[in-house]
Order: sequence, then C-alpha cells, then structure tokens
Amino acid sequence: YSTYEPSLNCSREVDIFTVNESNGNGDLDYPVGLLTIDEVMLAGSKYNIYNISYYLYVNSNWWTFSPSSNTYNYIRGINSGTYGQVLFNDISYSLGVRPSISLKNNVVVSSGEGTVDNPFRID
Repeated sequence: YSTYEPSLNCSREVDIFTVNESNGNGDLDYPVGLLTIDEVMLAGSKYNIYNISYYLYVNSNWWTFSPSSNTYNYIRGINSGTYGQVLFNDISYSLGVRPSISLKNNVVVSSGEGTVDNPFRID
C-alpha cells in the first residue's frame, strides 16, 4: 500500500460495468455504482494515514466497490473513526454506501450549489 499508485484503467473488459456494450460489458440497467478505492485514493484518502481534508470525507463509514486483497470475503471501505482512512472489513459489518454516477466530459453545471435545498442542475 505504501507504493501503490491508483489508476482509473480497468484491465478486464468483463469488469467495465456500463449500460451498453459499446464501451464496456453492458451489464448495468442504470449508470449508478459505487466508487472504487482507486477513485477514493485519487480524491485524497490514504491507507493507514489520517486525512479529513479531502472532499469525500463525510464523517461516516461507507463501502466502496473494491474487494480486499486477502483471501476472506472482505471489501474495502472508508472509516470515519480513523479519520478517513482506507480499510477493509467483513461484508457483514454495517457501513453506508455513497452512490456515484459518471458524467460525460461535455456535461456542464447550469445552476445550483450542490446542496439538498439547491442541487446541481446539469445540461
């Protein structure tokens, strides 16, 4: 973990979840998923290092879409109790989820502040 470089590239086409087969596996009905550990680390989280200053830190525990590297049924999560660190937990442990969507690069925010009362509107 100390020398790991996160990446957004997926080496296995079967793992590229998309709504159509033109740029992935076409297994999704809706373009909503969970963040991977690579995406969380690119946003600023670290393994075994406290960091509450990156934008994904929300003072709550939540699952990612990434499996743990050990032989047990673990998946990786983010732990607010350890100040935003990357962790792995047994899948029976109760954590929240933070759904994510991917937008095309030509999408623009036309209005809103990104709050519950004034959400972003995109065009």
